[in-house]
Amino acid sequence: MTTTHDYIVVDAGSAGCVLAARLSEDPTVSVALVESGGPDRKPEIRIPAAFPKLFKTPYDWDLHTVPPPGLGGRELYWPRGHCLGGSSSINAMMWVRGHRDDYDTWARSAEQWTGPTTERRQASARRGGGGGGAVGRRRQARPRAIIRALRAASFSSNFDASLSSPPMYRPSSSCAFMPSGPSPSMSMTFR
Repeated sequence: MTTTHDYIVVDAGSAGCVLAARLSEDPTVSVALVESGGPDRKPEIRIPAAFPKLFKTPYDWDLHTVPPPGLGGRELYWPRGHCLGGSSSINAMMWVRGHRDDYDTWARSAEQWTGPTTERRQASARRGGGGGGAVGRRRQARPRAIIRALRAASFSSNFDASLSSPPMYRPSSSCAFMPSGPSPSMSMTFR
């Protein structure tokens, strides 16, 4: 049986899921999303404190660096996601917004980094409003104590993700951009 598609997206990692989801918004095209790992159904993917249990499993490529200078010949373990959502599925649901200077530099260097397309991607950093994938803060059991301790250590508070880079949480790219699974015009293949 021969199957044809208008687009084939290889690797259902963070960018691949977003690309396939965006392409499949056009119901007149057929999109194939190909992933060498498996689906992202393991409960630990959605439990931030359990993310280390995904390391060195079929959900992880189990990569190691070449020995970098200054480490006496040792390699470093480099966990990378090997499932739908890629590394966004094994990172404790964390999200950190890039530094505002990076966005400003991109806006100055290329027209496509300004205007409605960028606004759609960046709309409402905390709520995902129109940008795809909701982002929010984890509720802490004792936030006042944590904030007091951080301030005592000279850290400042900034609860606007547009102004700096506070750590946030978010679901993996596959959950954020394909919450109901692939669209009718998208097929997924795991190899």
